[in-house]
Amino acid sequence: MTAEVAVLNKSAVAMAADSAMSVGDTGKIYPTNKLFALTKHQPIGIMVYNSAEFMGIPWETLVKMYRREIGSAGKPTVTDYAQDFLGYISNNTICTDDQRRYNLHSIAHDLFRRIDRASRQSLSETPGATNPDVVTVIRSVIERQSTMLIAAGDAPSMQNLDVDDLVCTYQADINELIQLYFDGYEVDDSIGQALHDLLARALKSASLSNGFSGLVFAGFGDDELFPSLVEVVTDGAIGSLIKADTRTDCDIARMGTQGAIVPFAQSEMVGRFMNGVDQEFLQYLEPYLENLLYKSAHEVLEASTPTGQLTESQTTGLREIVESNLEDFRNAAKEFCREHFVLPVLHNVKHLPKEELASMAEALVSLTSLKRRVSTDQETVGGPIDVAVISKGDGSIWIKRKHYFDPRLNRDYFTRQALPHNTESGGDHEIPAPSSSSR
Repeated sequence: MTAEVAVLNKSAVAMAADSAMSVGDTGKIYPTNKLFALTKHQPIGIMVYNSAEFMGIPWETLVKMYRREIGSAGKPTVTDYAQDFLGYISNNTICTDDQRRYNLHSIAHDLFRRIDRASRQSLSETPGATNPDVVTVIRSVIERQSTMLIAAGDAPSMQNLDVDDLVCTYQADINELIQLYFDGYEVDDSIGQALHDLLARALKSASLSNGFSGLVFAGFGDDELFPSLVEVVTDGAIGSLIKADTRTDCDIARMGTQGAIVPFAQSEMVGRFMNGVDQEFLQYLEPYLENLLYKSAHEVLEASTPTGQLTESQTTGLREIVESNLEDFRNAAKEFCREHFVLPVLHNVKHLPKEELASMAEALVSLTSLKRRVSTDQETVGGPIDVAVISKGDGSIWIKRKHYFDPRLNRDYFTRQALPHNTESGGDHEIPAPSSSSR
């Protein structure tokens, strides 16, 4: 996991990212780069989060390959850069047939593991279940997952995907995974078919696997006077298509949105800062308050009723009144947070100079890192924070940038990157002063 923040106003966009990378389920944390200049010549940057690879290739490698491909060419908008980058990584050199097969295998592996874990959890609550009970539990879990996928809708990029043909093509691999996870349950053929159907739905759904990647493009297109930001999430190549969808689209304008703070990945601390209250606390408070209101009103009405009991219609009416009042509470709380916390911060953000934009972005990532370090949570956010500011006139400027090597011992590297013909590095490493450290 990671924590990343973009802070935008009319003059620039500041991007900040931590360095922690967790490896699988081992709990091991290593430093990595997540923030890059997308090109050497244009004011556009990219941050990556969640999976550090795409089709088995590190995102850092793909970004630097793309720089060489695009050269000094610009694009009209940030959205155009995002689409062009996705088009570049969809080529057959990157998305080989073997990697497409492996990616589908990984998505199926993730889906079946979730079904297996949910089934085991349900079965642990019903000890002594017989095989018919087991089959019923698994079918119920599959149906719940299917309902969630249907609610998520289909991914626009997957509209032309023939999922039935794809599942049929890789049927042997899928059956192998089904046997791996469900053979011990002695499930019947109907469960196997239901799992095939569920995978087909998952491949086309807007819902993503746990191995997805997030890409944040921010900066200025050639036709843009003010910065904009586009967030794209991708589950890699599925069949002949790239499963990629836009989640966030933020444009700074003259008279509309003039300041924005956009967090990505682990964003709970940014939410607390912006809204003045923790979202998890609200999720606890609302159902508790609902039950309290209902219980209190129910007891008062029972005490004033001659029989001491409410009719079914009275109980239903009471529940509707409580839900209506709770909705009023939600709206009032949301408006209070907006007026007293969100709007004052954004009002200041739209006037911040570039260096203050950078300081704010870094501080918000640092706040998330501090929360992880002093809590019992795994430290999935941490390490040096990379910070860049991108403006129309100055392009991409690094405020903070870590090196995996000591710059004092590698001055020839910076000399090579400064050569006019070099379009690969794209400013990922500032040339250090003689007294610079490894930071």
